[in-house]
Parts: sequence; C-alpha cells; structure tokens
Amino acid sequence: GVAAALAGLFVFAMVQRDEARMQRNIATAERANAERQRDTATAALNYLVSVYKLANPATENPKTITALTILERGARQIETDLRGQPETQAKLYEALGGVYQNLGDIDEAERLLTLAAAIPEAAMTDRLSSQAQLASIDLQRRRLDAAKARLDRLESEVAGAASSGSISAERTGDFKMRLAENRALFEYLSGRPVEAAKYYSEALALIDPARPQSVAAAARIATNRGLMLVAMRDFAAGRADLDRARSLFRQLYGERHLLTAKATHNIAYAEFESKAVAAAIATMKTALDVYETVLEANHPDLANARKLYGTMLIAAGEPQRAISALESAAAGFEAAYGPSYYDLGYTLVYLAAAYSDAGDDLRAIQSIDRAQRIYAKNFEPGGFDFGDLDVYRGVILAKAGKRAEGSRHCTAGLKILEANLGGEDPYFREMSDKCAVAVE
Repeated sequence: GVAAALAGLFVFAMVQRDEARMQRNIATAERANAERQRDTATAALNYLVSVYKLANPATENPKTITALTILERGARQIETDLRGQPETQAKLYEALGGVYQNLGDIDEAERLLTLAAAIPEAAMTDRLSSQAQLASIDLQRRRLDAAKARLDRLESEVAGAASSGSISAERTGDFKMRLAENRALFEYLSGRPVEAAKYYSEALALIDPARPQSVAAAARIATNRGLMLVAMRDFAAGRADLDRARSLFRQLYGERHLLTAKATHNIAYAEFESKAVAAAIATMKTALDVYETVLEANHPDLANARKLYGTMLIAAGEPQRAISALESAAAGFEAAYGPSYYDLGYTLVYLAAAYSDAGDDLRAIQSIDRAQRIYAKNFEPGGFDFGDLDVYRGVILAKAGKRAEGSRHCTAGLKILEANLGGEDPYFREMSDKCAVAVE
C-alpha cells in the first residue's frame, strides 16, 4: 500500500513537473514571440523614420519630396537596411506592395508582393496576405488561369493555417472574405456575373459587425459589387450599392475625405454609364474639387479622375475640353510611372478619340499608335484590351475618310471582344453600334 501510494505520489510529481515544464516552455515561447514582435515593430519604426530623412540635406529640397519619392526610397531601403530581419522585410514589402497596388503601379506592387511571399521566415498572416494581393493582381492583368490556381492554393493554405492555429479565427474570417471578393471578380471576368454576385454577397456576410474595420470593409465590397452591377447595366442596383458605399465613407471620414471623393467619382461613373452625361459631369466636378485640393498635381488618383472626366466631355460633344483633361491625365500617369504604364495607354486611346472628334486626324493616329505600343508591353495578345483598341482605331480611321481600313480594324476588334465577352455583352453591343455608325 505504501509502495503504491509512493508510486502514485511519484507519478503525480512527474505530472506536476511536466506541467511546470510545459508552462515554462509556453512562457518562454510567448516571451520569444513578444520579443520578436517588439524587434519587428522597432525595426519597422526605424525604417519609417529613415525614409523621411533627406538623402542629402545640402542638395535635396524638402519641398520637392513627394509621397512617391518616399515610397520609392522606402522600397529600396527595405532590401538594404533590413536584410538581416526577414520577418520585418516581409511585413513591409507586403504593406508597401498594397500601397503601390492602390496607386495603380501594378508592376512595382507585384514585385514587392512576390518578394514578401517568398520570404520563408515571414509571419503566416503576412505571407497569406501577400498571396491574396497577388491573386487580385492576376485578376487585374486578366491572368485568369493563374488567378484561379492562386486562389485555390490560398483557400487550402488558409484552411490549414486555421486548423493548426497559425492564424486566429478573426484573421481566418478576413482571409475568407478576401477570397470571396477575389472569386467574385474572377467569376465576373470569366463571364459569369450571377456567380460573381453570389460571391460578393458571401463576402458581405463574412463581415463581423462588432469589429471597428467592418464599416470600411462593407463600403469596399459594396463599391466593388456596385461597379460590377453598373458594368452589367443593372444601374438601379449598382447605384444603390455605390450610394451605400459613399454614405459609409462619409460616416467614417466626412465629406472632404479622399475616400468619400472616390465614392462620388464612382457614382459619376455610374451616371455616365447610364447615359446621364450632364449629371455625371456635375458629379465628377464635385469629386475633382476634392482631388485637386488634397492630392499632388501628378498623383495617379487625380490622373484617373481626369481621364474619366475627359471621356465624359467627349460624350458631351466638347472635344477641346476633353483634350485638356486627357492631356493632363496622360502627363500625370507618365510623371508618376513612366512612359509604358498601362493606364497611360488607356488615356491615350481616349485622347485619340478626342483628337479625332476635334478634326485632328494626325494626332489621333499618333496617340493610338503610342497606346498600342504601351498595350504590347502590358497585355497578352488577343485579350479584351487589344479588341477595344482595334475598335477605336477603326472608328478613328473611318472618321478620317479611310472607311475600308477602318472597317477591317472594327471587324478584327469586334471579333476579339466577342471572344472575350460574348455576343450578348452590353459593351460588345455598344462597340458594335459604334463601328456600324462610323463605317456606314
């Protein structure tokens, strides 16, 4: 009996000792994790301070330092100054890649996010976030097969990380929401808008209303769904989503905030697509007033707004005013991102149309030729964008009196658009009508 009791006490002592060891190991791991997070935060703070320092105070004018200058400097310093801190590198690459993506510099965004995703020491949430953003870039570049493969892989990795406890339930919900958003865009670009709408509804349902960031997430998803519905010509439902998004942004940030202005910009786009051109121009002026107040002269968001405003002025029969807006937009994109930027190509196509309407056929052809060279550096042959460009070229040539050549380009462009969109797509029908009028 005594032996049994002593054996029992010995086993109990072993269990206590093992439990104490386990708790000590947990405490050590938590302390190491806390220290790693502290070191990451300190390195990130030091990096943030360093990118705001003048590279050469004797020669560098602080008034010429723009946000883009700081971003470019920051991207370089992550690679050099943080080489020995890969976890911090990954976090900053991921964050900076997202900034570049929001600004529209997809090449630089993809480069930084690819670097972030390739760092094995990166925190799981940072690595998954980089992959989610890379999937959205695949979609933006119309690389649908690559996007689907990445989304399928990401869904599996999120499920595995959630099951192992590598990411919290809260972050799991965030990633599922982003997956649903990206799958919505994939379905829409694949010609399945009904499926896309289901995924957007799924994304909205995954929002946790108790979290502070839920309002911003709801506004973002409402914006994306609204723009898709507008593209599908469901203007009432699309406008309802876009109005909701602007109301949420106003609630968060006020009337004169950039995000509220962007929401107003989106409503102007919806009005323009529904052929309410005068209303669209008035609404766009409201957005431009904020953009021009808060943004640098060559900021990409301002260039993007001027691009849309210019297309509205073309539709209103005011080609000279359209040329002024579109030339400013083109200059802004080129100043920010160089002469091969894809959105510069889009702007040059619209500028070619404005020159054509103003009777300047030579500049119209020069502009669309330059756009084609930019497209060749950014888009795959046979894609939607080349079909669109061919139709614009055909219309411009027909207006210049070269109807046979214009008809050939229209036919080639419409064939590409039909292959990408389908014969019943509203945009395909609109471009068909444009060609028919031009070459008749």
